Amino acid sequence: MEPIKSSWVVEPTVPKEVRADYAIVAAQHVRAQEPLLLAGFTFGVPCAMLMGESLPVLLRFGLPTAIFVLCLLGVVFRPRLPTTEREATRSLTMATARTGGIIALGSVWSILSWQGADEATRFGFPFFMALGVIVTGYAFAKVRRLAGACLIVGILPIATVVLVQGNLVEKACGAAMVVAAVFLFIMASNNRRFLVELLEKRQALHQLSRCDSLTGLPNRRAFLDDAYELGRTADHLRLILLDLDRFKAINDSYGHEMGDRVLCAVSRIIEKFALPGVAVARVGGEEFALVGRIDDLSAVAGLHLLTTLRQADMPHGTRVTASIGMASGPLKSDDDWKLLYSLADQALYEAKAEGRDCAVAGSSDAPTDAAVADEGQARDHRAA
Repeated sequence: MEPIKSSWVVEPTVPKEVRADYAIVAAQHVRAQEPLLLAGFTFGVPCAMLMGESLPVLLRFGLPTAIFVLCLLGVVFRPRLPTTEREATRSLTMATARTGGIIALGSVWSILSWQGADEATRFGFPFFMALGVIVTGYAFAKVRRLAGACLIVGILPIATVVLVQGNLVEKACGAAMVVAAVFLFIMASNNRRFLVELLEKRQALHQLSRCDSLTGLPNRRAFLDDAYELGRTADHLRLILLDLDRFKAINDSYGHEMGDRVLCAVSRIIEKFALPGVAVARVGGEEFALVGRIDDLSAVAGLHLLTTLRQADMPHGTRVTASIGMASGPLKSDDDWKLLYSLADQALYEAKAEGRDCAVAGSSDAPTDAAVADEGQARDHRAA
């Protein structure tokens, strides 16, 4: 897949964790503000033409008409609402080019009109331009770079001309333009910071809603999302359900705090099986689950997990074992999930009935039966 090129509008200082969300929110904000802004520019063009009664035809009608056409195209051909980082990047790039072009033309128009008009009326052009640019900067205040670019391109050139060539009153007004632009940029910077903080808090809440607070593993909700995501890219998945054997006895004998420590220790072991293409989670009190593509999560991995748990040192000093139920099948719909989970759960129940500390494959996971039988024989041999 082609890598996503970051938009110039999305600053490198935006934390990587929220950069995609920032791009999407920024693009949606610009998309919402731009049509109204361009419509205002469109209706402002006739006013600009009326102001330039003494100007050459090109300045009075040519440049304002070009601005009018660009604004009209921007209003008519709106991009669709961006919902992905790629769409947001494209939308921001287009908005930057479109708005930047309009502001640049307006800046050229205001400077040339200032120089071509008589002294009594010439200040109306930079005032008109500054008013439009400040409104633009305010409209895009949540996107600091875009707002800053509009202010620099639209305010700095005409303010410089006014400060150099204007009379005392005009110079004072030119200085006021610069001060207003600076304050507006500071406001845009604050808005950007607040937006980034809001996105960071939203992401933190999202992560908390998907995370088991005790073990740090994904919870059932996150597990289902991951499972369906894997199911969209694979014909068949394998689901492994693991339930710790006689865990209640650990709580009764050593206390619930020690039981929590055991759960955390087991979670660190299960975490090591979260390879690419495999999702893990704590889905219940002492129940864990793994799901992955058939090639990435084999039945042998489930048996290896049993052995690893059996041999691991636990906080309470005694051995911990588990029972495993496995099943495989497609996962394209809710019905697929219900069937897959039911088969794995039934296999887990059979593993408990067979004496625990073993793995059983559901009927849909028939290719793993031989491997499971080998593990059962090995377990019987160890017990003997």
